[in-house]
Amino acid sequence: MTLACQHCQSTNTVLKGPALSQGKIKHRYKCKDCTKNSYSDILQVKEIKEGWNKAGLANDEAKMGNIPEIGLEENLQGLEVTGVTYLKKDANNVLHWVKTKAKHSSVDMLEEFVARLIDRVPAANVIPEPAVTDDELLTQITITDLHCGMYSWAEESGANYDLGLCYDLTTRSVDLAIQRSPSSKIGMLVELGDFFHYDGHNAITPRSGTLVDADGRYQKMIEVGEDIIIETIEKMLVKYSQVKVIIAQGNHDISTSDTLRSLIKRYYRKNERLEVIGGPNPYYAYKHGMTMIGCHHGHLKKKPSIPAHFAQFFAEMWGSTTYRYLHTGHLHCHHEEEKSGALTIQHSTLAASEAYAAHMYDNSLRSINTITYSNKYGMLSRNIIPFELVCDNL
Repeated sequence: MTLACQHCQSTNTVLKGPALSQGKIKHRYKCKDCTKNSYSDILQVKEIKEGWNKAGLANDEAKMGNIPEIGLEENLQGLEVTGVTYLKKDANNVLHWVKTKAKHSSVDMLEEFVARLIDRVPAANVIPEPAVTDDELLTQITITDLHCGMYSWAEESGANYDLGLCYDLTTRSVDLAIQRSPSSKIGMLVELGDFFHYDGHNAITPRSGTLVDADGRYQKMIEVGEDIIIETIEKMLVKYSQVKVIIAQGNHDISTSDTLRSLIKRYYRKNERLEVIGGPNPYYAYKHGMTMIGCHHGHLKKKPSIPAHFAQFFAEMWGSTTYRYLHTGHLHCHHEEEKSGALTIQHSTLAASEAYAAHMYDNSLRSINTITYSNKYGMLSRNIIPFELVCDNL
């Protein structure tokens, strides 16, 4: 439809769309001859604000985007319709603006997305159970503060470290730890947090936003970390009849540790010999006969207050055991304290120090370790796998 120019009467005009003229909404036409604008009849604006019944949209399908009356027939995933604004000339609707809002918070939507994604992970092949193991024993393999994805330059911090070294050192140290451990019925992988160096595409700590020295890309870091954990679990399933896994939350990998834990649960869903202990709560515990094994990264509680927290949070387990061992990391060096009915052990790390830590703190001896417990007598033995031994066996 064209409109004769209100200035030169030419019919050589082009519709340019709705426009506000003299406080009213009208169609605007531009004349190609005199280049002036002309305006058509007034378009009334009506916005539906008062309830779904007035708009004829009273059901859940309408809120999801199924409104055939206005030509909208689709499921708006993650959104719901809150109202409709439309331009109206006489009785004919000519334009609709469907207004929406998020049905859930962004955190809920992210969790739902991760859950749907993990559901698509194929299940791992079932590994045959070893023929002979000692029913009394549980052997714990401890890895803490690995900081997969960290970059360190020896000229600056005293030692080189990157994704390649992280993978080589960790997988070889696990080989040595398993070789030197008894054939316990239960093998427990205790990953005490800060397994990953940062928690997203930006190489910063998740809470304080501190810039960290990163090697590679976020996706590459995730893939290397997954390889380390999965290969470790596969080796443990060959050695031990049952495998327990703790993936602790650290202050560097608050969200990524949760995702890794969920992934491991899903990936090994068909292997009845494997159990992932705990969830998003950053305190974890397991009972082996008269022995209690508790784990926390160490970033939320100082060592003197950790026993009281576990006694309160895991009261039944605490009361039914005689030997209690609480494991932490976080500070990258070894320390032990026996207090309030438990031995709290702060573990060393296999990782090098990045520049900031190397300049601010003393470097500590690097290692991983195994601890073997009896279900009757508590801790029986320890085996230290020092960094130098690992390097000699690469």
